[in-house]
Amino acid sequence: MIAWSICDANTGYVQNWNISTGQEVLENDRGAMHQVVMDVFAGYLNIGHHIYIYMDNLFSSLSLFEELASKDTGACGTLRANRRGVPNDIKSHKPKKDDPPLVVKEGDITYISWADKRAVKLITSVHNGDTFIKEVRAKNDPASAGRISSLPFSNFFLQCCHCTSLNAMKPAHLRKRIEVNKVRLSIITGLLAGYEKPRAVHVGPRLEADQPLGRLTEKHFPANNPKRNGDGKPCFRDCEVCSNREGKRHQTSTVCRDCGNIPLCDKPCFRLYHTRRKYKTACTPAFHLEIDNVMDAEQ
Repeated sequence: MIAWSICDANTGYVQNWNISTGQEVLENDRGAMHQVVMDVFAGYLNIGHHIYIYMDNLFSSLSLFEELASKDTGACGTLRANRRGVPNDIKSHKPKKDDPPLVVKEGDITYISWADKRAVKLITSVHNGDTFIKEVRAKNDPASAGRISSLPFSNFFLQCCHCTSLNAMKPAHLRKRIEVNKVRLSIITGLLAGYEKPRAVHVGPRLEADQPLGRLTEKHFPANNPKRNGDGKPCFRDCEVCSNREGKRHQTSTVCRDCGNIPLCDKPCFRLYHTRRKYKTACTPAFHLEIDNVMDAEQ
């Protein structure tokens, strides 16, 4: 199965495409590739707005270019010298690098033979033999080049995804080249949205920004730390309110199980933690000798 597509040369937008199984019945004796081009380009014939089609030597032939010209459509492409109707001068010409191009005109069709890195033969109905020097800066990105092409796929679904994803990201009227890799990355990102791996639960003391507001409104009660040491006694942990590893460190075996076993001194840290949004304070001997019902103003 082969997908034949016609694409916008500037944006890569897929204008039309046909799926071929290689078993189609030919409408004439001019060849399968001739019919492929006429079928896939059928919607753009006889428009008369300087519509041109570019192709490689798999498709180009004199009979095809003549039929396109009769339907007010220009064409240009590389050419195989053994095609039927190619002038003998073009067939036998063996150009070398820096040689002037050989141009042969036959009616509305122009043949050109020249050499750059290798010998190239062209057939065109939209150009003459004039030459000029143009500086081109290329990004070496063949994935975004637009032209008539064949894309073999073992799975028709893959071709549908490839075509629709490109066209969805770049409407046909916008004249800007598509960056294929960015298109695919954005699609993958969208498909994975909502399926991200959840963050691991933080087992240490909770940061203030992570505290649920329920600690300020619900009824919580102190309890001994359920974790035990080797002697079977409750483990001591740094108090969430008053302990500071860089300053004064204070440990306690009392926790609030409703808050996820947060370690809190029973007096007055447990009450501070459950009544203040900003509960952090310095640990001093006087701080823990305060009467439990003596509280600072809410911060």
